[in-house]
Amino acid sequence: MAYCPECMTEYESWSKECIDCHVPLNAGSPPVAALAQNKDDDRNSLDLVVVRTFTGAAASLNAELAKNILDAEGIPGVLLGENAARIFPLHTTVLLQVERKDAERAEEIMCEYFDDLPESSPEDELAND
Repeated sequence: MAYCPECMTEYESWSKECIDCHVPLNAGSPPVAALAQNKDDDRNSLDLVVVRTFTGAAASLNAELAKNILDAEGIPGVLLGENAARIFPLHTTVLLQVERKDAERAEEIMCEYFDDLPESSPEDELAND
């Protein structure tokens, strides 16, 4: 085992350099105190905001799709309420959150995919059959 002395990420023993920090790795496991401090720092530094709210029977499906779209654009997202949506699909809300620094771009992407879809009525659907 090896670890990065900067971010405390663990690597296989054959790894030589941290892919994020670009510093040489230390042999062994990271010190427990350093790991705890690093996790506390990460938890305190996240500033998440809601960029989309999904409701209804397809809330979980649409939220997962939206999260995957953002992931593909390099914006990590977090879903809140997706498990409840699977249990109570008609009465649940799923929230898509991203870091505040990514929120503006995430909202633009969500608008491109979800807001610009052509609207169709049930009559249109029947006419296409």
